Amino acid sequence: EMPNTNPPTSNLIEFNKKLQLAKNRMHSNYAFYFGATPENIEQLSKLKDVEGCCGVKLFAGSSTGKLLVDKEADIEKVISSSAKRTTQTSIALVKAINYPISDIQFEDTIYHSSVTIMMQFINDVDNSIDTMMLVAHNPGISMLCDYLCGDFFEFPTLGMVKITFDTQDWQEIFRDTGSLEWVDYPKMSIKIQTNI
Repeated sequence: EMPNTNPPTSNLIEFNKKLQLAKNRMHSNYAFYFGATPENIEQLSKLKDVEGCCGVKLFAGSSTGKLLVDKEADIEKVISSSAKRTTQTSIALVKAINYPISDIQFEDTIYHSSVTIMMQFINDVDNSIDTMMLVAHNPGISMLCDYLCGDFFEFPTLGMVKITFDTQDWQEIFRDTGSLEWVDYPKMSIKIQTNI
């Protein structure tokens, strides 16, 4: 079941209420999604140990109340790690921006990969694509941000950055060619000003 209920399943109290409602009523295996909000970033990292939690649902649409990620949604390509939780996050993100789930490029090698591996995927993007999203893991994704724009950002759970490049050719993207536009995660929203 999805967490965009009333009240939203975005804290452990509401999550446990759902589990109690299901107890002794389900005749199969079941689990529930936990909703990501700007207020619950501390709880998200603990969910991997919560019995009955199958993943975190991150909404980018405005019809879900506080379960919202309000960022640019003109993504033309999505490349994601194929790890279970990352897959769930990627699917939630693309649904919210009306990107076809079947078009997500899932890659096993992105899981705990090096900057070199992630750069191969970036450099291989077709030049007909202007915008892409890479969904990956730490520490590699933090190191990639540092590599591309010289701004080290230790990605928290659900952390996002927007990096822009002054090129139309994905193969021309390499060390220090990017500009960090913004950093965001559920508990913070700041505009990064960088010197070009």
